[in-house]
Amino acid sequence: KLDADLTPQCATALQAVLDALGKKQGAEDTRTRRQRDHDALEEACRRLIGVGTLPDRAGQPTQILLHMSLDQLRGAAAGLATGAAVTLLICGRALWVQFLGPLRQHGSPWTTSIFRSAPGALVTPAGNLLFHTRASAAAAFPTASHPTGLWENLAYLGVPLLAVLLAAAIRFWRNPGVRATAVTLVVLELFSLGDGPLTLHGFRYPAVLLPWHWLQGLPFLSDVLPDRFAVVADGAAAALLAFSLDAARTAAPRVSWRSTSLVTAVAVLAILPLVPLPVQVTSATPVPAGWNTIFARLRLAPDAAVLVIPVPTALQPQVMRWQADTGEPGSLVGGWFIGPSRTGRAVVNEFGPAHAAVWRLDALSAGPANATGPTRPEIRQALAYWLPAAVVAVTTRGSRLWRFLTGLLGAPAMEAGRVLAWRR
Repeated sequence: KLDADLTPQCATALQAVLDALGKKQGAEDTRTRRQRDHDALEEACRRLIGVGTLPDRAGQPTQILLHMSLDQLRGAAAGLATGAAVTLLICGRALWVQFLGPLRQHGSPWTTSIFRSAPGALVTPAGNLLFHTRASAAAAFPTASHPTGLWENLAYLGVPLLAVLLAAAIRFWRNPGVRATAVTLVVLELFSLGDGPLTLHGFRYPAVLLPWHWLQGLPFLSDVLPDRFAVVADGAAAALLAFSLDAARTAAPRVSWRSTSLVTAVAVLAILPLVPLPVQVTSATPVPAGWNTIFARLRLAPDAAVLVIPVPTALQPQVMRWQADTGEPGSLVGGWFIGPSRTGRAVVNEFGPAHAAVWRLDALSAGPANATGPTRPEIRQALAYWLPAAVVAVTTRGSRLWRFLTGLLGAPAMEAGRVLAWRR
């Protein structure tokens, strides 16, 4: 019912209009009850104000519209509060660890300017796609000699799909969905070009012409990898294609099945160049002989830290694969991860006080003739920092690593295959 502050005549007339409008609900009406009531009240206000039944001298139209707005706000606030409560219940602990936990960090470990799309990447198929050439595969895969220094290639859509999307955007530009997704696609692809100067067909375009050059310094954007915008742009391209197909179907609902089939066939052919090849299989470094035997003999606690040499890093993470394959050890020193530096900035291959020891131990493990092991102070500092329950080395007797470890820790407590172990 309406507020009692309205004049009786106005309230009676307005209620009559509301009752009449509220009954106008057909089978095709998909609105909720709240939305129908809101629309009825709004329409009643317009009609009564238009015929002068609802005067403005007492601010009654404003009062009614405010009543409608507050009712909507109450419903939205209740929904947002419920969603926030459920989110905190499910994700609260994880969010706290992410932003306030012991490994919180800031910044990006990567040089973000490297991660940008090349203009030609939109039409250059990589070698992992079904339709490609040897030349396109060589140009698309990131290499050290690539003119843009790319590490990954995410932008490819292909000439057929781009042509279909362009034609669809022009033909159905009046459709709001088509227009919104087309603009979104173009903006995201421009963002994916990054902030550096571009060279296209012999012409060099300065960075100031790229939109990301002006946005990259803003809070929360400085750590974004620009080429990842191309992934979101793929979604915009898919939405644009879907909206266009729907617009083509509804524009002429009585077209023949041949026309409908033709439109569908064009869409399928446009996305066919995106079909990938099966993922290539490569051989992983097998678990070294004696690995399971050594850990079965050690009988360590599940959370006992173990120093395995070679120490796993981003450059040689094979020890992490052995751990994943066997479940041993339960806790591993080192690893391929993003973590905070001493200043709190996100870095890779940062091992705190043991940083120098990690790289010298791995150099000994690799076996180059000029490699030198950690100094006594370096290895003592590293062991005091790690506090390993055991030291496990994948090496052979007589190697430089074996000589270093036996000089430091004495004879190994156990040996199996290519694996040696010392208890701490």
